[in-house]
Amino acid sequence: MITMTKRLLGSAALSLLMLGGCKDTPQPKTPLGVNAKHIETETAALNAWFDERYKEDLARSPMTKTYLGLPGDQDKLDDASQAAIDEEYALYQARIADMHEKFNFDRLDKQGQISYRLYEYDGNIAKALHPYADDDYVFNLMEGAHSDFPTFMVNFHKVKTPKDARNYIARLNAAKTYLGQNRERAQAQFEKGVFLPKFTYDRMINAA
Repeated sequence: MITMTKRLLGSAALSLLMLGGCKDTPQPKTPLGVNAKHIETETAALNAWFDERYKEDLARSPMTKTYLGLPGDQDKLDDASQAAIDEEYALYQARIADMHEKFNFDRLDKQGQISYRLYEYDGNIAKALHPYADDDYVFNLMEGAHSDFPTFMVNFHKVKTPKDARNYIARLNAAKTYLGQNRERAQAQFEKGVFLPKFTYDRMINAA
């Protein structure tokens, strides 16, 4: 789904920015009783944990795999239903609790602590915004599945082999479900009184 794709792609970019901005930050003092081996082991375990979570996210998002040029699930689209979005939110919050339980922040090196805080920060932002999720328009003049999906198929789904072509057709066939899930979410918003100004709809239709 687009939300997961943005998080997967955006977290990597934000991480690089944070790492670049922390070059002059002094290394925190090592707690008593914690040696370099402890720090190395704890940080390696955290990095392995992040790798597993990232793989799980990729498995849930065939479209992100395509954006990143990775193989697998090239005949599928993301689940864009409200149920899938709610499941993703709950999963991320559960992961943060799991991270807190499994890893000692004070036993991580500086880069590990940045990664820990970044993951925590993303979850806190998602938690703060969750009550207002319905205020984020499913479709608008700038983005939405009505314009993002055609761009995705044209620019990212490469067709070089017969299998690629079959996958392309499979995704076109799956578009009815994918776009329908987005439409259902937009309809639910509309029924709650969340909708764009009337003059924008013709423009969005033309963009589609």
